[in-house]
Amino acid sequence: MLKDQSPLAIGSVAVAFDAVCPTRLDLLHQQYRRLCRMLPDADEWGQVDLMNLLLRYARTMLPRPTGDELDPDVMLLLSSVEPILMSCNPAVSLILFINRIHSVFLFLPVSHGSSKGDLLCRTTSVSTEDRPAAPEASA
Repeated sequence: MLKDQSPLAIGSVAVAFDAVCPTRLDLLHQQYRRLCRMLPDADEWGQVDLMNLLLRYARTMLPRPTGDELDPDVMLLLSSVEPILMSCNPAVSLILFINRIHSVFLFLPVSHGSSKGDLLCRTTSVSTEDRPAAPEASA
């Protein structure tokens, strides 16, 4: 299932992986880069499931940064997450932030401080179109 090429199915694959073998993250080694590249093309809810899986993999299997050096696989994950955070659907960005995106901060060295701020602002901002209209005052 991990070798599935369809971006529409990959979210379901992530859910199935979590259900069948949640502790076997080592099975993702060969598929990690391809899954990262598929992330922006997955459906909105599939992105959330795949992101949770990839972040869990990154936290447990990838090395922590030393100084300003980031592992290329961490950089791939961060670059794959960026388009998702620019989603028109604020629910997707908010779900990512609430569930796991804060763990990406663990991988960003201090020199990427402005990226952390931009990421936080994007995931917590809501447009005025998404707010309910204020009730009119009666006289």
